[in-house]
Amino acid sequence: MKADDRAQNIGNYQTRFERFVKGLKMDGFEVFGYARKSPHKLSSEALKKNLQNMITCLRHRSLVEAVYVSPNSLAKSPIVSRDMSNTDEELVQMELDNCAGSTQTLLAYLSSTEKKVCLIIVDYAALSTKSADVLALVNFDYRKGFPHRSI
Repeated sequence: MKADDRAQNIGNYQTRFERFVKGLKMDGFEVFGYARKSPHKLSSEALKKNLQNMITCLRHRSLVEAVYVSPNSLAKSPIVSRDMSNTDEELVQMELDNCAGSTQTLLAYLSSTEKKVCLIIVDYAALSTKSADVLALVNFDYRKGFPHRSI
């Protein structure tokens, strides 16, 4: 590939990505984002601003409808064990725009829906550093085992 071709590919990446996401939506997918913040020593206001920036970026650049947030978890922690205590209440108190809830809210939704979903994250480590954990999340049979499932 020539240098000019590479530059053009990079230059029109966002447009091609937006077209891809719009195509998913036209095909009936629900498209939402996931933002994870590592353990931190931020003030409440700084955390709110940081999370809101992550949500806004996912909404504008990735065209997601809503974003699920894990405000204090390690990338290596199992996805199913994140945000087990009071996180939804904390997120409500932060008054984040377009925040759909915590990781547990996401898992509850995934375990109860039969719709096609697309989860957009900023980078691989934002979801998990353990590939087996990511594969388990996207495996439907595994999702049926979530405690939230009501079949």
